[in-house]
Amino acid sequence: MAEQTVIIFFLMLVISGSVTLFILSMAVSTREKCQIALSGNHRAKAQDCLFDADNLSEIKRELLKPEFPVSTPHVESPIPIMNRSFFKMLPQWSFEDIYNQDALPRPTICDQSLRNSKDETFQKAFLPNIRMFLHKENLNIREWNRLSHFNNPFGFMEMKYNDIMPVVKLIPKPKEPLLPPKPGGDGCVRCAVVGTAGILNGSKMGAEIDAHDYVFRMNGAVTEGYEEDVGNRTSVYVHTAHSITTSLILFKKYGYKSAPHEEGIKYVLIPEGLRDFQWLESVITGKKVSSGPYRNRRLGQGGTKRMNLPSDYFQPLPRCFLESSRMS
Repeated sequence: MAEQTVIIFFLMLVISGSVTLFILSMAVSTREKCQIALSGNHRAKAQDCLFDADNLSEIKRELLKPEFPVSTPHVESPIPIMNRSFFKMLPQWSFEDIYNQDALPRPTICDQSLRNSKDETFQKAFLPNIRMFLHKENLNIREWNRLSHFNNPFGFMEMKYNDIMPVVKLIPKPKEPLLPPKPGGDGCVRCAVVGTAGILNGSKMGAEIDAHDYVFRMNGAVTEGYEEDVGNRTSVYVHTAHSITTSLILFKKYGYKSAPHEEGIKYVLIPEGLRDFQWLESVITGKKVSSGPYRNRRLGQGGTKRMNLPSDYFQPLPRCFLESSRMS
């Protein structure tokens, strides 16, 4: 009886040791696959890089660990495509609060400027010189790899480098990314942001809206015939490829004929996916779209110089002003 007990004990010891070694080898294998995937040499399967709440910090440190010594030069290449399905929860990166910044903003003489706010919470979140727009001179492979960790419109997750980069290279550098104070004024910049929900119908706010230095409109901005309520000036027009194309159909009954096109308007495209870049390429070059929902359509006259694409402007919104685990 004693001999059988000893045999069973040693058998259980061997089995438990084998299971432990197997689990350890699988964990090491998973980390290696993720490291190799982000180094650009292999694409890991989705389940290889899933981040659980318990091991997020450890795996994140492993993924962000440099593969090469700092002194060793190497050719940078786009990282493999990252998909939302890779993650069980909103991923957190060590570089989330690192933003590109333009030159320091011009000094303001406006006493009411938000830059002079005494609110500590606001000042902690406010970035006065964050880079506003993406253009051909400020998107390289390193920046692409950083933004590929974020879902649109915050970045290029699930997008291919060769689909997006050639289009961004068509966007000229804006001469003036910011909106300067009007000459002869008090140095303050006053803006009106006008939505499209119809709440202004009958408001007779048109004159007050147009009296602002700059007027922001978006999507299906119907103004003709409603000037008394919504005004008719547009300084900045914010849209997606979908909204600017479908508004012609959805708002036709309200007299909508086209997006605002007065001289001097800044157009800001909010990318929702690949179709926005396909649309943008057609608008700038005047060529027909080769694939996607706008295939064989010519969407622009070519030579558009007023199109802008947000850069890091949207990045701080979910983390600084709209912090929520539901943000994608």
